[in-house]
This record gives sequence, structure tokens and C-alpha cells, in this order.
Amino acid sequence: MAQKPAGLAVFVVGPLLNLGLRRFLRNLRNYTDTLASGQR
Repeated sequence: MAQKPAGLAVFVVGPLLNLGLRRFLRNLRNYTDTLASGQR
């Protein structure tokens, strides 16, 4: 376990980062949609 801290970190942080990225993209899309509809 102490010999593979990088692998363990990737195993733990990978899914969290992926989830955060999806949430960020969804929020960004909603923000751009509301911005476009507001300027129309």
C-alpha cells in the first residue's frame, strides 16, 4: 500500500474527478442556456 500511493490516489480521485467534471459540464450547459435565452 505504501509502495503504490500514486495508484491508490488515482483509484480514489479518479471517480470523484469524473463526477465533478460531469457536474461542472452540466452546470456550464445550463448556465449558457439561461444566458442565451436571457439575451434573446
